[in-house]
Amino acid sequence: MKVQAKYYKEIDYVVVSELPQSQQDKLKDFAEADYIKILIDGHITGPCLQYKQYAEWYVSVFAPLVEGEPAQKTLPVKNLAWDKA
Repeated sequence: MKVQAKYYKEIDYVVVSELPQSQQDKLKDFAEADYIKILIDGHITGPCLQYKQYAEWYVSVFAPLVEGEPAQKTLPVKNLAWDKA
């Protein structure tokens, strides 16, 4: 699931460590990622991605990978216990 952007002084961003683990793992392979650090109230926050780049990566790289994974099989309910007698 695509996360919502955080906003600080006209910068829309996401903190990589706050993304779901599956997205963090796939971002490690994304060579074009332009990581930034943001100074917020005297503390450095990062690594971060600008939200625009994250959103583009999510749509073009991550979402197709997730859609390509096989869906979990469902079991038919009607034959579970009632027909076992």
